[in-house]
Amino acid sequence: MPTLPNGIPIPEVPLSFVPVKAGEVLHLGPLTCRIMEDGSNTDNRIGVAELIMPPKTPGPPPHWHEMHDETFFITQGTVRFHVPEPGNPGADKKIVDAKTGDYMV
Repeated sequence: MPTLPNGIPIPEVPLSFVPVKAGEVLHLGPLTCRIMEDGSNTDNRIGVAELIMPPKTPGPPPHWHEMHDETFFITQGTVRFHVPEPGNPGADKKIVDAKTGDYMV
């Protein structure tokens, strides 16, 4: 096993390569979702999907995941997020318009 200069071992982990047009493609109404990593190659530590939304499509629907967090990297256009106030589910939601290059967690 290779090691760092200080002697700490570096585990050999296989790489997962997904070419540009590969991955499972799902059509969800007007949305196209390409699954690039479903967690099966990373011991469920990470999953990656590309979501293509036509112009004027509402942003992601309100939802919640019990077992993982979700991030969004905007590569083109603007996506509107409705962000609930923590601890106040009935409150008005903050609106965030994320633009090209923005990152949302």
